[in-house]
Amino acid sequence: MAGAVLNTVNVRLNAPTILNAPTIAFLLGHSSSVVVMVDQEYFPLAEEALKIWEEQSKGHYKPPLLIVIGDENCDPGALKSALGRGAVEYEKFLESGDPEYAWKPPEDEWQSISLGYTSGTTASPKGWFCITVGLI
Repeated sequence: MAGAVLNTVNVRLNAPTILNAPTIAFLLGHSSSVVVMVDQEYFPLAEEALKIWEEQSKGHYKPPLLIVIGDENCDPGALKSALGRGAVEYEKFLESGDPEYAWKPPEDEWQSISLGYTSGTTASPKGWFCITVGLI
């Protein structure tokens, strides 16, 4: 309803060959991510991935808006540290929204609504789109 495509990254996968900063950097770069939302527990991993993405982009890098979600079960200093390095707190981000925003329904049933990736166990992860009609 915002005209964006959702691309989730499962940071709880525990295979080092599948989920690590270089893999996340690939996913963010390949998908041309504009906004990255991350739990404060995983902020260091996201930050490392963004640095790798920037290094690999050879001057074509536009930093995404980095939104960090506070987690009361984590070290409170971690959130403060993330915010001090350019991240925006999730609640503050929501407060900055326009309550009068006119929702935009998909233009047609073939419009992409989400993006997923394979695990990339044999090569780079492969992306696939889910279209609106596929969710109905």
